[in-house]
Amino acid sequence: MIAALALSGCDESGVDLTDEQEVAATAEATTASATADPSPTPTATRTADDESSERDAPDPDDAESGSALQMLYELEIKGRAPKTGYDRDLFRWREDTDRNGCDTRNDVLRRDLTGLTLKTGGCIVLGGTLTSDYTGDTFDFIRGDGNNIDIDHVVALSNAWQTGAQGLSADERVALANDPINLLAVESSVNRSKGDGDAATEYDTLKWPHLERF
Repeated sequence: MIAALALSGCDESGVDLTDEQEVAATAEATTASATADPSPTPTATRTADDESSERDAPDPDDAESGSALQMLYELEIKGRAPKTGYDRDLFRWREDTDRNGCDTRNDVLRRDLTGLTLKTGGCIVLGGTLTSDYTGDTFDFIRGDGNNIDIDHVVALSNAWQTGAQGLSADERVALANDPINLLAVESSVNRSKGDGDAATEYDTLKWPHLERF
């Protein structure tokens, strides 16, 4: 019996000793390989753009005292307030705030269009050509039925209301709504698709090729 066990290479449990030794050897080799050549741990890679952005980031301490930049840094950042109480008529858009005898819409049309045709008196724009600041398209102005140009509030009045304009006086709201810096003549379709989203939303979702200039 002893001779038979020795020849068969089995222990008392019936396990083949040769297979057991092979398993142990394989396990030792796997462990040694893992120890000698561990998988590298992924690390974040800094790009030239990352480093450039950090170098170019403005430092609040560099802002000149009394400058617009300094005032920007001092603004408290808050989320939107509710739209409760908003009424576009509160802003009296199209008022003749500069007292030149023309409403704001026609002032902006005269500023932004070329090849103008004006009604007698030089105020009302009857025709002209616009190159859109948002899309880069050039087209002729259609007045009246089929009007194809709106005056866009870059900061929409509804958005302004929710981000502080509800606290302005009546005169301040009128000044905001008719401020030429905040106004652009654009395609009616583009203006209506823009809605009252804020600037970040407009840039991220609309992707008009010329919007990045703002």
